[in-house]
Amino acid sequence: MSINFNENLKFGQTSEKHLQKKIFESLGLQSKRNYDKRFDLLIENQNKIEVKTDRNALKYSSFFIEFKREFIFFNDAGKIKENIIKPSGITTSESNFYCFYAFPLDKEHLIKTSNLRQLIMNNKLNVKSFSHDYFDKVRKLHGSRTMKGYILPIELMAPYLEPLQALDKNPNEPINEPI
Repeated sequence: MSINFNENLKFGQTSEKHLQKKIFESLGLQSKRNYDKRFDLLIENQNKIEVKTDRNALKYSSFFIEFKREFIFFNDAGKIKENIIKPSGITTSESNFYCFYAFPLDKEHLIKTSNLRQLIMNNKLNVKSFSHDYFDKVRKLHGSRTMKGYILPIELMAPYLEPLQALDKNPNEPINEPI
């Protein structure tokens, strides 16, 4: 399935801003956006959040959880010049929490990253791929980028969802037992 990366990026950034506002209004906590792959928001109490928005979550009652990206670059003759596979998403995240939004921004589905990883490990989940055209500006190479992810049913997450108030705790305090 092909996607428009820039459109989805802008959509996701809107969700990050929405969550920042909600954290401040609900908990009185400041947060700042992080612009690398480790996490999206850093709250003043040091909680780190990965924010994901899935436009099809309500339609399919599940969320897409990325775990790998593959870049394929082509030479001028259209032959594969280079193939790079990188871990991403849940594999590389340094967040304490994942916050999933279904579209429209209905409510937060907040889950501890450790619990999310356990759910993935303990269940046989379907894997799906999404691709789009890609241009490496530095090396001036054309190609495609494919994101692979698990399809996690919302009902499977439901018992482990946390209220927004869970973000008010210092991440260094003891937490509930993982799954």
